[in-house]
Amino acid sequence: MIYICSKCLFTFKRKDEPDHCPNCGSINIREAAEEEKSKLKDNTKGGETQ
Repeated sequence: MIYICSKCLFTFKRKDEPDHCPNCGSINIREAAEEEKSKLKDNTKGGETQ
């Protein structure tokens, strides 16, 4: 699943629901909206995500 941090807007993939943002440590994370998911996919074409 793809998540986004509401504080720093870091977008990341995790198999399990995370309890904090791996970038800033905030607990204010949510599932990314479809548009946000598309942006992550566009930015990571040909590369690996976390």
